[in-house]
Amino acid sequence: MNRTADHTAAGDSPAPVLEARGLHRWLGEAEGRVHVLCGLDLKLYPEKSYAVVGPSGCGKSTLLYLLGLLDRPDEGAIFVDETNLSAGTDEARTRARSAYLGFVFQFHFLLPEFTAAENVMLPMRKLGRLGDSEMRDRAEALLRDVGLGDKTHRFANHLSGGEQQRVAIARSLANKPRLILADEPTGNLDMRNSTLVFDLLQQVAHDKGQAILIVTHNRELADQCDEILSMRDGRFVE
Repeated sequence: MNRTADHTAAGDSPAPVLEARGLHRWLGEAEGRVHVLCGLDLKLYPEKSYAVVGPSGCGKSTLLYLLGLLDRPDEGAIFVDETNLSAGTDEARTRARSAYLGFVFQFHFLLPEFTAAENVMLPMRKLGRLGDSEMRDRAEALLRDVGLGDKTHRFANHLSGGEQQRVAIARSLANKPRLILADEPTGNLDMRNSTLVFDLLQQVAHDKGQAILIVTHNRELADQCDEILSMRDGRFVE
């Protein structure tokens, strides 16, 4: 298992689900302007998990927001399934986020007045490809996959922190994304639930054929990913 900062693939590897070329991002104005990302190149492949590590302020979260099509690079391009979405319209980028990307954050961002199943159904409703019964069947199946099959009808605010984060993982899988982006997904959990959530993400990558990119300060978790991408001052370093 390759656990280095080398994120290029061998010649016989499948096509990347996402490729970034020459990403630059500046933040701030005038004398306070900061070069946050300095020409990053990155390829993410299916069935692999990647950990982005580095000190605070090195550009990890900025990179995640660009790859998630939540922000635009000042220079460079981002290809999802070989389609350049860097300069796409807001509508095209929103469609791509719904169809190709899943998100897991440190805080679950569940709607407390909705049940676990209803929270998982939300991305499916937004994408609009399935009918109500199909969406509910898929939500319940995903909740079974994360060990919450007996809590599909429980309201989100009646679940433990670890259970809520598992619902968030199920929600991230709702539209069968090619790539899941996770920002400190275990940062708000105890060790037992951190391990459970991380193991679920690893299982998703290896069993369901998706790529997973995790931004984390937890080096022990990062060491369990297929590749570690170390960042410093807006660049990948060996």
